[in-house]
Amino acid sequence: MNKRTFFAFLVLIAAVSFGCGEDDDGQTPTPSDVVVTIEASGSVQGVGLTNTFVAKVTGATDTSVTWSVNDIPGGDSTTVGKITIGGSYQAPEDVPDPATVIVKATSVKDPDAYDTVELTIVSGNGTGLPAVYSNGPQPVEGPVFHGWWTPCAGTEHNMYEGECTPVAESPVDWADGMGWSVTWTGQLFVPYAGEYRFSAYYWVDGIVYISVNGTVVADLNTTGGGFGQTIALPGNTWVPVSMSFSPNGGSNNMHLGWVSPGGVWRPVARSYLKP
Repeated sequence: MNKRTFFAFLVLIAAVSFGCGEDDDGQTPTPSDVVVTIEASGSVQGVGLTNTFVAKVTGATDTSVTWSVNDIPGGDSTTVGKITIGGSYQAPEDVPDPATVIVKATSVKDPDAYDTVELTIVSGNGTGLPAVYSNGPQPVEGPVFHGWWTPCAGTEHNMYEGECTPVAESPVDWADGMGWSVTWTGQLFVPYAGEYRFSAYYWVDGIVYISVNGTVVADLNTTGGGFGQTIALPGNTWVPVSMSFSPNGGSNNMHLGWVSPGGVWRPVARSYLKP
Protein backbone atom coordinates (compact mmCIF):
# COMPACT_ATOMS: atom_id res chain seq x y z
CA MET A 1 0.00 0.00 0.00
CA ASN A 2 1.55 3.32 -1.06
CA LYS A 3 1.39 6.45 1.05
CA ARG A 4 -1.47 8.04 -0.91
CA THR A 5 -3.65 4.93 -0.60
CA PHE A 6 -2.88 4.59 3.12
CA PHE A 7 -3.84 8.23 3.82
CA ALA A 8 -7.17 7.82 1.99
CA PHE A 9 -7.85 4.70 4.06
CA LEU A 10 -7.28 6.61 7.32
CA VAL A 11 -9.64 9.41 6.19
CA LEU A 12 -12.36 6.84 5.41
CA ILE A 13 -12.00 5.22 8.83
CA ALA A 14 -12.27 8.61 10.60
CA ALA A 15 -15.37 9.57 8.62
CA VAL A 16 -17.10 6.30 9.50
CA SER A 17 -16.18 6.65 13.19
CA PHE A 18 -17.49 10.20 13.53
CA GLY A 19 -20.58 9.51 11.41
CA CYS A 20 -21.87 6.76 13.71
CA GLY A 21 -23.11 9.33 16.25
CA GLU A 22 -22.30 7.24 19.30
CA ASP A 23 -22.79 8.86 22.72
CA ASP A 24 -20.30 8.86 25.59
CA ASP A 25 -20.97 5.26 26.59
CA GLY A 26 -20.49 3.99 23.07
CA GLN A 27 -24.21 3.45 22.39
CA THR A 28 -26.01 4.96 19.44
CA PRO A 29 -28.79 7.26 20.82
CA THR A 30 -32.32 6.81 19.52
CA PRO A 31 -34.66 9.78 18.98
CA SER A 32 -37.30 10.19 21.69
CA ASP A 33 -40.90 9.43 20.78
CA VAL A 34 -42.25 11.40 23.76
CA VAL A 35 -44.48 14.33 22.79
CA VAL A 36 -46.10 16.81 25.20
CA THR A 37 -49.12 18.89 24.19
CA ILE A 38 -50.89 21.50 26.35
CA GLU A 39 -54.59 22.03 25.84
CA ALA A 40 -55.28 25.76 26.34
CA SER A 41 -58.58 27.61 26.03
CA GLY A 42 -56.99 30.94 25.11
CA SER A 43 -53.97 33.22 25.28
CA VAL A 44 -55.31 35.83 27.74
CA GLN A 45 -55.59 35.56 31.52
CA GLY A 46 -57.17 37.99 33.97
CA VAL A 47 -55.28 39.12 37.07
CA GLY A 48 -56.03 36.97 40.11
CA LEU A 49 -58.14 34.51 38.11
CA THR A 50 -57.55 30.78 37.75
CA ASN A 51 -57.43 28.59 34.67
CA THR A 52 -56.67 24.88 34.43
CA PHE A 53 -54.41 23.50 31.72
CA VAL A 54 -54.28 19.87 30.62
CA ALA A 55 -51.01 18.34 29.40
CA LYS A 56 -51.17 15.22 27.25
CA VAL A 57 -48.11 13.00 26.93
CA THR A 58 -47.75 10.42 24.18
CA GLY A 59 -44.93 7.98 23.49
CA ALA A 60 -44.34 7.07 27.14
CA THR A 61 -46.09 4.95 29.75
CA ASP A 62 -45.30 7.64 32.33
CA THR A 63 -47.59 10.51 31.32
CA SER A 64 -46.78 12.80 34.26
CA VAL A 65 -45.38 16.32 33.76
CA THR A 66 -43.89 19.10 35.81
CA TRP A 67 -45.20 22.66 35.46
CA SER A 68 -43.33 25.95 35.46
CA VAL A 69 -44.02 29.62 34.72
CA ASN A 70 -41.21 31.59 33.07
CA ASP A 71 -39.01 28.57 33.90
CA ILE A 72 -39.79 28.94 37.63
CA PRO A 73 -40.92 25.50 38.94
CA GLY A 74 -44.47 25.96 40.21
CA GLY A 75 -44.34 29.65 39.32
CA ASP A 76 -44.42 32.54 41.76
CA SER A 77 -47.61 33.87 43.33
CA THR A 78 -46.50 37.50 43.42
CA THR A 79 -44.78 38.08 40.08
CA VAL A 80 -45.66 35.66 37.26
CA GLY A 81 -48.42 33.59 38.82
CA LYS A 82 -48.38 30.13 40.35
CA ILE A 83 -49.33 26.72 38.98
CA THR A 84 -50.14 23.48 40.78
CA ILE A 85 -48.95 19.98 39.94
CA GLY A 86 -52.38 19.46 38.39
CA GLY A 87 -51.97 22.39 35.96
CA SER A 88 -54.19 24.91 37.77
CA TYR A 89 -52.68 28.33 37.07
CA GLN A 90 -53.57 31.44 39.07
CA ALA A 91 -52.44 34.75 37.63
CA PRO A 92 -50.81 37.32 39.95
CA GLU A 93 -53.00 40.03 41.45
CA ASP A 94 -51.26 42.68 39.35
CA VAL A 95 -50.16 42.74 35.72
CA PRO A 96 -46.48 41.65 35.59
CA ASP A 97 -43.79 43.48 33.63
CA PRO A 98 -43.61 42.26 30.93
CA ALA A 99 -47.29 41.30 30.81
CA THR A 100 -46.64 38.04 28.93
CA VAL A 101 -45.73 34.85 30.81
CA ILE A 102 -44.84 31.37 29.56
CA VAL A 103 -46.55 28.33 31.09
CA LYS A 104 -44.55 25.16 30.42
CA ALA A 105 -45.28 21.45 30.85
CA THR A 106 -42.25 19.12 30.80
CA SER A 107 -42.34 15.34 30.57
CA VAL A 108 -41.01 13.56 33.66
CA LYS A 109 -39.91 10.65 31.46
CA ASP A 110 -38.04 12.84 28.98
CA PRO A 111 -37.07 16.36 30.16
CA ASP A 112 -36.32 17.30 26.54
CA ALA A 113 -40.00 16.87 25.67
CA TYR A 114 -42.19 19.84 26.60
CA ASP A 115 -44.85 22.26 25.41
CA THR A 116 -45.51 25.89 26.24
CA VAL A 117 -48.40 28.35 26.26
CA GLU A 118 -47.90 32.10 26.10
CA LEU A 119 -50.35 34.07 28.25
CA THR A 120 -50.93 37.82 28.32
CA ILE A 121 -52.09 38.96 31.76
CA VAL A 122 -54.71 41.71 31.62
CA SER A 123 -56.55 43.90 34.11
CA GLY A 124 -59.40 46.33 33.79
CA ASN A 125 -57.52 48.78 36.07
CA GLY A 126 -60.81 49.63 37.75
CA THR A 127 -61.18 51.16 41.21
CA GLY A 128 -64.37 49.47 42.41
CA LEU A 129 -68.01 50.53 42.33
CA PRO A 130 -69.54 53.37 44.34
CA ALA A 131 -72.51 52.40 46.50
CA VAL A 132 -75.54 54.67 46.83
CA TYR A 133 -77.47 54.14 50.07
CA SER A 134 -81.03 55.09 50.82
CA ASN A 135 -79.69 57.85 53.09
CA GLY A 136 -77.15 59.26 50.62
CA PRO A 137 -74.12 58.27 48.53
CA GLN A 138 -71.15 56.59 50.19
CA PRO A 139 -68.04 55.15 48.49
CA VAL A 140 -67.28 51.47 48.93
CA GLU A 141 -63.69 50.52 48.12
CA GLY A 142 -62.24 47.17 47.21
CA PRO A 143 -64.29 44.19 46.04
CA VAL A 144 -68.00 44.82 46.10
CA PHE A 145 -68.73 44.00 49.71
CA HIS A 146 -71.62 45.02 51.80
CA GLY A 147 -72.86 43.63 55.04
CA TRP A 148 -72.41 41.90 58.30
CA TRP A 149 -69.36 39.66 58.57
CA THR A 150 -68.18 37.24 61.25
CA PRO A 151 -65.17 39.29 62.50
CA CYS A 152 -67.54 42.16 63.31
CA ALA A 153 -70.32 40.06 64.83
CA GLY A 154 -71.45 41.11 68.31
CA THR A 155 -69.05 44.06 68.43
CA GLU A 156 -71.48 46.85 67.44
CA HIS A 157 -69.40 47.22 64.30
CA ASN A 158 -70.20 46.78 60.60
CA MET A 159 -67.84 45.69 57.84
CA TYR A 160 -67.25 48.87 55.84
CA GLU A 161 -64.38 49.58 53.43
CA GLY A 162 -62.64 46.41 54.56
CA GLU A 163 -62.67 47.17 58.30
CA CYS A 164 -64.92 46.65 61.31
CA THR A 165 -66.38 50.15 61.61
CA PRO A 166 -68.58 51.40 64.51
CA VAL A 167 -72.25 51.39 63.52
CA ALA A 168 -72.48 55.14 64.13
CA GLU A 169 -69.76 55.74 61.52
CA SER A 170 -71.21 53.39 58.91
CA PRO A 171 -73.58 54.52 56.15
CA VAL A 172 -76.39 52.36 57.58
CA ASP A 173 -76.83 49.87 60.40
CA TRP A 174 -76.78 46.95 58.02
CA ALA A 175 -76.09 44.34 60.70
CA ASP A 176 -79.63 44.59 62.12
CA GLY A 177 -81.25 47.64 60.56
CA MET A 178 -84.28 47.80 58.27
CA GLY A 179 -85.87 50.38 56.02
CA TRP A 180 -82.89 51.19 53.79
CA SER A 181 -81.43 49.98 50.49
CA VAL A 182 -78.18 50.16 48.57
CA THR A 183 -77.40 50.08 44.85
CA TRP A 184 -74.27 49.71 42.74
CA THR A 185 -74.14 50.70 39.05
CA GLY A 186 -71.16 50.72 36.74
CA GLN A 187 -69.03 48.64 34.39
CA LEU A 188 -67.48 45.17 34.68
CA PHE A 189 -64.32 44.23 32.77
CA VAL A 190 -64.45 40.81 31.08
CA PRO A 191 -60.85 39.66 30.43
CA TYR A 192 -61.63 36.92 27.88
CA ALA A 193 -64.67 35.50 26.13
CA GLY A 194 -66.52 32.54 27.60
CA GLU A 195 -69.17 31.49 30.07
CA TYR A 196 -69.05 33.19 33.47
CA ARG A 197 -71.10 32.21 36.48
CA PHE A 198 -72.16 35.13 38.69
CA SER A 199 -73.59 34.94 42.18
CA ALA A 200 -74.30 36.92 45.29
CA TYR A 201 -72.63 34.83 47.95
CA TYR A 202 -71.44 34.56 51.57
CA TRP A 203 -74.84 33.94 53.13
CA VAL A 204 -76.80 36.56 51.26
CA ASP A 205 -79.95 37.27 53.27
CA GLY A 206 -82.18 39.95 51.77
CA ILE A 207 -83.82 41.27 48.62
CA VAL A 208 -81.22 40.93 45.89
CA TYR A 209 -81.06 42.08 42.28
CA ILE A 210 -78.07 41.59 39.93
CA SER A 211 -77.84 42.35 36.20
CA VAL A 212 -74.76 41.75 34.02
CA ASN A 213 -74.61 42.93 30.41
CA GLY A 214 -78.38 43.19 30.29
CA THR A 215 -79.02 39.69 31.68
CA VAL A 216 -80.72 39.43 35.08
CA VAL A 217 -78.59 37.09 37.17
CA ALA A 218 -80.66 37.32 40.37
CA ASP A 219 -83.97 38.91 41.36
CA LEU A 220 -85.30 37.36 44.53
CA ASN A 221 -85.92 37.62 48.25
CA THR A 222 -83.62 35.08 49.83
CA THR A 223 -83.29 33.84 53.39
CA GLY A 224 -79.65 32.87 52.92
CA GLY A 225 -77.34 30.70 50.92
CA GLY A 226 -75.76 31.06 47.51
CA PHE A 227 -77.29 31.23 44.05
CA GLY A 228 -76.31 32.38 40.60
CA GLN A 229 -76.50 32.04 36.85
CA THR A 230 -74.08 31.31 34.01
CA ILE A 231 -73.99 33.68 31.03
CA ALA A 232 -71.79 34.01 27.93
CA LEU A 233 -69.78 37.23 27.67
CA PRO A 234 -67.43 38.75 25.08
CA GLY A 235 -63.77 39.18 25.97
CA ASN A 236 -61.45 42.13 26.54
CA THR A 237 -64.29 44.59 27.01
CA TRP A 238 -66.38 46.41 29.62
CA VAL A 239 -70.03 45.44 30.11
CA PRO A 240 -72.71 47.11 32.28
CA VAL A 241 -73.41 45.74 35.75
CA SER A 242 -75.96 46.80 38.35
CA MET A 243 -76.96 45.46 41.75
CA SER A 244 -79.26 46.35 44.61
CA PHE A 245 -79.85 45.03 48.11
CA SER A 246 -82.50 45.61 50.77
CA PRO A 247 -82.71 43.91 54.18
CA ASN A 248 -85.48 41.45 54.97
CA GLY A 249 -84.90 41.06 58.70
CA GLY A 250 -82.02 38.60 58.53
CA SER A 251 -78.27 39.08 58.48
CA ASN A 252 -77.48 41.59 55.74
CA ASN A 253 -74.63 40.58 53.48
CA MET A 254 -73.76 40.82 49.80
CA HIS A 255 -70.79 39.87 47.67
CA LEU A 256 -70.62 39.87 43.89
CA GLY A 257 -68.75 36.70 42.96
CA TRP A 258 -67.90 34.97 39.69
CA VAL A 259 -66.43 31.80 38.25
CA SER A 260 -64.37 32.59 35.16
CA PRO A 261 -64.08 30.01 32.34
CA GLY A 262 -62.04 27.10 33.69
CA GLY A 263 -61.63 28.87 37.03
CA VAL A 264 -62.93 28.79 40.59
CA TRP A 265 -65.30 31.04 42.52
CA ARG A 266 -63.95 34.25 43.98
CA PRO A 267 -65.24 37.76 44.72
CA VAL A 268 -64.98 40.16 41.79
CA ALA A 269 -61.91 42.30 42.51
CA ARG A 270 -62.10 46.08 42.23
CA SER A 271 -59.70 46.08 39.24
CA TYR A 272 -62.59 44.61 37.23
CA LEU A 273 -65.10 47.28 38.34
CA LYS A 274 -65.48 50.97 37.62
CA PRO A 275 -68.29 53.57 37.72
